[in-house]
Amino acid sequence: MYIFCYSFNQNGNYITPSILTHIYEKILETGRKPDILALGFQETRYGFEYYWGDLAIQKEYELIRKIRLNGIGNVGIRGLGLYILRRRDTKYKVEFEN
Repeated sequence: MYIFCYSFNQNGNYITPSILTHIYEKILETGRKPDILALGFQETRYGFEYYWGDLAIQKEYELIRKIRLNGIGNVGIRGLGLYILRRRDTKYKVEFEN
């Protein structure tokens, strides 16, 4: 199993399609298609599922778990987000404990 981890500080901004495209390009640079993506975002406004559109990353990966912690910062709502995605054609079963 190959896992790709990436963390991004949003500085109070939204997670936009261009950021998701940037992450997907970083994945392609590795030369391997990860089975699992673990994406962390700091100081975000909302999660990327609100902007999940017709992107290359969405065609290959499905969101299987999200954990969001929201709070109020000096510019409004800010949060921490952890998103776990699985490649659509992977055969690995992923389980979570609460």
